Amino acid sequence: MFFINYYKLLIFLIFVLTSENILGQKKEFRSEKINYIYDKAKFLYDSEPKIEKLKNELKKFDQIVMDLKQSKNQDQKKIYEVDKKMIEMLNKYKLDEAARSFSTKYKHEHSLFVEDSSINKINKFEDFEIKEVQNLWRKTLEINLKDSEKKIIYDMLIGYQNNLKKYYELIENINKMEIDENSIDEDKHNLINLKKKETKSLNNQLEDEYMKIMNKIIILQNNPFLHEIVRKLYDEAITSKKFSEKEEKTLRSELRTLQEQFFRLDYHKSQIEEVSQYGKKEAITEDYKKNEEMAEILRKKVKKYSEYLKNKINPHLEL
Repeated sequence: MFFINYYKLLIFLIFVLTSENILGQKKEFRSEKINYIYDKAKFLYDSEPKIEKLKNELKKFDQIVMDLKQSKNQDQKKIYEVDKKMIEMLNKYKLDEAARSFSTKYKHEHSLFVEDSSINKINKFEDFEIKEVQNLWRKTLEINLKDSEKKIIYDMLIGYQNNLKKYYELIENINKMEIDENSIDEDKHNLINLKKKETKSLNNQLEDEYMKIMNKIIILQNNPFLHEIVRKLYDEAITSKKFSEKEEKTLRSELRTLQEQFFRLDYHKSQIEEVSQYGKKEAITEDYKKNEEMAEILRKKVKKYSEYLKNKINPHLEL
């Protein structure tokens, strides 16, 4: 009897140990979200010692995420704030690729560009402290765009504002150092010159960023779509003048659907390309296969829907 029970226990242990290999490697964290960050960071930076430090920080986030998940009333705003802090933490470790990948996956993968979530309602000025940036955001809000489309400009403005702050800080530091002329030694003089070069470089960058943002706003004022093919279809529809106001409204809705499909396809393609770029066979995971499957499904959808809209607008139009 004892032998039979022992034998059963042994079989059970073997099953547990082998099933871990069948189902995949044991995960470091309880949260799928945190495991995704950790796996992505290891994949991109597996030779970096900072991964171990990152792991310790992720343990804290893992607890926070699981607490939020288990709470009866899941506060979407809190979840968004935690995600935001995680992205900031990844940037702190200079894990920019992991931060971008996480941001894309968890903000857009399951419900790309949804309009009903409160976290996407970005029609506010609180995030912009500098008047110049507020004016650019005001111009954006005057355009009839969906929140997902406004988010493109919003992200550009956040980056622009951060660089403006750095620029103003540099100018202030240089002014303070130059005021105390009597104490300027050779080292301090060299430091001022270095800061001036940095200021000049940042100023050029800011000019480029400003022009890009302004051009994007002007383009969107004339055509509210971001994807090149969708923009082309919309321009053709408006130029043809063959649609009534009601038909144009329906057409815009259909074009938005096509654009969202294009964005979803681009996301899955970027995930596949990321793995191909690093050429790691071990990265061919279940997640990778899902991305391939979704990309194939969306390619067919995009092709079919593009053809439908092209025939509706102008069958002879080359896309």
